[in-house]
Amino acid sequence: MQLHPDLTGYVESSLVLSILKIYSNSQDLSEQVAYHCMRYSRRIHDLGALRLANSPVSLPTENPRSTYVQLNSLVSWREYFDLAKIPTAGCISTTNRITSFDSETRTGYMDLKNTANEMTCALTILAGLEATITNLDTKPALTIHLIGAAEWEATKSMLIEELFHLCPGLQNLTVGYVGPESFLLHNCVNSASSTGLTSLHSCKDCQNDGRSIRIFASRGLYHEFLTTDLATQHPPDLIVAFTAGHQDTNVDSWAPTLKQVLASNKPAVFTTFNLKEANEEEAAFDKLGACFILRPQINTWHGLVGYHERSGPKNVLWYKNLYWYIVKGQDPASTSSA
Repeated sequence: MQLHPDLTGYVESSLVLSILKIYSNSQDLSEQVAYHCMRYSRRIHDLGALRLANSPVSLPTENPRSTYVQLNSLVSWREYFDLAKIPTAGCISTTNRITSFDSETRTGYMDLKNTANEMTCALTILAGLEATITNLDTKPALTIHLIGAAEWEATKSMLIEELFHLCPGLQNLTVGYVGPESFLLHNCVNSASSTGLTSLHSCKDCQNDGRSIRIFASRGLYHEFLTTDLATQHPPDLIVAFTAGHQDTNVDSWAPTLKQVLASNKPAVFTTFNLKEANEEEAAFDKLGACFILRPQINTWHGLVGYHERSGPKNVLWYKNLYWYIVKGQDPASTSSA
């Protein structure tokens, strides 16, 4: 993931420290991550305590659903919060605005915005799966490759269980974190497992249903990773790159990766901070003859906490995963000018 310049201090402190707290303990990695259900099962009743303690407010659906409700049938975070039965859902409108300005509503609104910021990755993945897999409601196993991954994505690994809670037919989930900045997670996973795969514990309901979440990590470039045995053994159902900025930074190293993503003929979701980045990336893929499943557009499940662009126009905010698009393969009739 491309890190926005304004996040530098935050990343160096909050995110890296979160990773170290989870992974540096001598206990097994899976035991460490097992705490996530206990932490997040507090849900709405402990939002005040979580907020005052500066803890992340990340609240997956508390109990796995027995029926599948398509995410694309929801049009806003408000409807998602209603589906998750969060009592303060009424604090946010279907246009992501606050519904009133009393103290209680303001507090609830900020908590919901923080929740959306934590859940944006998990729901964007699910939206991408729905857009590219026709039998998702009955598909028992999925493999997802997160490319250009860094510690920011790793800190959200505990929230991937939301896919289980929203997709009752899903039994086995494998998630790979691939990118030069995923070195910390790579070292932890490989020190905990000789196979390169580590299992994450889930909630008791998911455990009782025999569901399993496995992760792997590779600190190389994605086109290099594709030559490994691990890539061969775990081909993706979906490739995802969150705010990779592949036309902004490290353009030369991204070029062969983008070509291999298209050559794999696997669906790939990309997100950006703003429309300018989305348009630049769209143009780059057009030059490669990419087939678009979805052209750049606003992502319903983008983060809701806005950040100012220091070097950009005043009063302009950027948001996590604000725009998204999906590519798959290349048009055989087109010729690449790349």
